[in-house]
Amino acid sequence: MAEKITILIADDHELVREGMRMLLGREADFELVGDAADGGTALRLAQSLMPQVVVLDLGLPVMDGLEVARTLRQSGSPSRVLALTARIDSVSVHAAVACGMEGYVPKSEDSRELISAIRALASGQRYFSPAISHFLEAGGAPIGVTLREREILVCVAEGLSSKEIATRLEISTATVQKHRENLGRKLGTRNVAEMVAYAMKHLIGQ
Repeated sequence: MAEKITILIADDHELVREGMRMLLGREADFELVGDAADGGTALRLAQSLMPQVVVLDLGLPVMDGLEVARTLRQSGSPSRVLALTARIDSVSVHAAVACGMEGYVPKSEDSRELISAIRALASGQRYFSPAISHFLEAGGAPIGVTLREREILVCVAEGLSSKEIATRLEISTATVQKHRENLGRKLGTRNVAEMVAYAMKHLIGQ
């Protein structure tokens, strides 16, 4: 008999967690190993239980879902992280990717999509709902802007310094500076203010 996919869920609404417990419990290959109502508890459970897939709401209390995902990534956790959220804007999607999330499903989607996403992540794939996948396509920024540069652009729009961006993305400050220089040339921006304005128009404003 094949091993079951172990799952941890985190959402601050009990009704949502109850619904997810019922939904996941119907799948023969799923095993729910824990659930949490806040980010701090989710992080502790993820680090101790090491589930294959962690399903996180982005707007968790104590520690938001992005910070939980970023901490798990930086600690080398084997768990793969899936965002299940009501947020369907470009900046949230890009921030999730920048923090190490491998999947993103809006809460407005059919429950079968959540199940498909969990199976995809457990098998080593990434899964981004068709409802938000266009944010990760080339249309949101000029041709030639890489995914890493997009992540840095989102961080710049959040007001992070090069050092803070380096810490978040686990790269050197010098590498961040190089990417920012490349972005400046590609976007035609001359300073941070213009780069933020570009991000607000082409990413956050989508």
